[in-house]
Amino acid sequence: MASINTIRKHSGLAVGLVASGFILFLIGGDTLRLRAVLLGKHHNDVGEIAGQKVSLQAYQAQVEQLRRLLPPPMLAYLTLLSETKPGSS
Repeated sequence: MASINTIRKHSGLAVGLVASGFILFLIGGDTLRLRAVLLGKHHNDVGEIAGQKVSLQAYQAQVEQLRRLLPPPMLAYLTLLSETKPGSS
């Protein structure tokens, strides 16, 4: 019973700490992203294949090329495969 009274007494502090942590979480992510852009650490790399980095532009070009080359049924099948999580059936 004493612990419940202690929690009630300090509930304003707990709410304040949670709210300030949430605000710092939201602001901190944006600040770190902005810092990376300003310091030139913002890259357009979306992945790595066999040790070579793949840029966003190269990936989009490959996707467009596949869209033009593949017939619609095959493209729909590949889209379905890419949306399926590994291990699910």
